[in-house]
Parts: sequence; C-alpha cells; structure tokens
Amino acid sequence: MSVVEGFRKRELAAWTQKFVHPDSIVVSDGLGCFRGVAAAGVEHQPMVTGGGAASLELEDFRWLNIILGNFKKALHGTYHKLNPPHLPSNLVEFC
Repeated sequence: MSVVEGFRKRELAAWTQKFVHPDSIVVSDGLGCFRGVAAAGVEHQPMVTGGGAASLELEDFRWLNIILGNFKKALHGTYHKLNPPHLPSNLVEFC
C-alpha cells in the first residue's frame, strides 16, 4: 500500500510503473483514473459496477470489498484520525 496524490490518470500511471509488474492484468471497477494503468503499459480490464449497494454484491469484488472494509475499520479504530504527513508510516505499520 502506498499514498497517491489523488485518483487521477497520471497518478495511477506513475504508481503502476513503479509497483505493478508489466505482465500483470489489473482488474478495476472502471473508475476513469484506472485508464492510467493501461497508459503505463499494463493490461487493464475494467468491470463497470454502476456503484450503489448492488455493486457491493458482485462476486468478482466480494473479497476486495471485505479487505478494504476491514482495512478502513482497523485504521479508524487504531489511529482515530489520519493526518496526511503520517499516512505513509501508518500504512507501513498496518502492512
């Protein structure tokens, strides 16, 4: 896990070049910024979920949603407030 400046195509492209193996296949929910994955030369397979409660029930994203939910609860329960200057070390500690 690492901090990105925001959900923008160029941010995801830079992150992908740094952390994702070129032979990987990245599956996302279709959010526009994930086009940066393909721009970085990595195969991207978007699965547009449409958002809302129904999208949480998609089997393809079930475990990812559980992991993210547990991660958020752990961060909020442990740190109570996350400050941008400390976020990288909070993520390292969590990992």
